[in-house]
Amino acid sequence: GSFSCSCSPGFKGDGVTCSECAREIKLTASDAAAEDWFGHGVSVSAQPGGGAVALVGSMQDDDRGSKSGSAYAYIIGSNGTSTQTSKLTAADGAVDDSFGVSVGVSSFSNGNAVAVIGAYLDDDRGADSGSAYVYVISSSGTATQASKLTASDGAAGDMFGWSV
Repeated sequence: GSFSCSCSPGFKGDGVTCSECAREIKLTASDAAAEDWFGHGVSVSAQPGGGAVALVGSMQDDDRGSKSGSAYAYIIGSNGTSTQTSKLTAADGAVDDSFGVSVGVSSFSNGNAVAVIGAYLDDDRGADSGSAYVYVISSSGTATQASKLTASDGAAGDMFGWSV
């Protein structure tokens, strides 16, 4: 005969091994619009004591000009609930920067997290030289820009920040 296993409600698995069940959560942007490319970059980090923080890039969001980009921070509870806590945009964001093309997040034992967000078409060191932004995300989900990174030898076309 065949072996089959089903997962509890809210979980998804491969239908074969019960140990492969995982919680499935759908994240959406509170202000989603067509062509924002929400989800181009995604990163999740487990929080101490359960739950996680998630960061989702939306590289063609238009808050600071056409295709300037943004990223969304979420707190995911250990019970699977998710809450969008912040929308991040570059303080100096401009048309075609593509902030959010790549994202990374890592949690600390105090409940805070650090996020790095790439903007590979930023023009600080020449056209499309690129940059990356560092944010601190508090345990409550509030995000604060801490710094902006560019290559010290950056030049036009480098696309620094394509991957973080």
